[in-house]
Amino acid sequence: MADQEILERLRDGLDKMKERVTRLEEQMKTVYNGVERVESKLDKLIEQGHEHESDIAGNKIQIGNGERFFWLVLSAVIGLVIYWVKSGS
Repeated sequence: MADQEILERLRDGLDKMKERVTRLEEQMKTVYNGVERVESKLDKLIEQGHEHESDIAGNKIQIGNGERFFWLVLSAVIGLVIYWVKSGS
């Protein structure tokens, strides 16, 4: 009888261990799925960052060209004003 009780305790212990392992596996799956979702969101954010970088580079080029045009026009106006002042004398 003592052997039967020991066997029953071992079986009960094994059953409990199986339940715990099953729960741990489920928790690991949940964590893994959460990590996959975070990774996919991070990948999307990185792609958006690259898109913004190209937009910013394009804007810098446009601003640089606009600035050059402004200084060209300003220089021409100053030169024209100086020409008028000298020729009017």
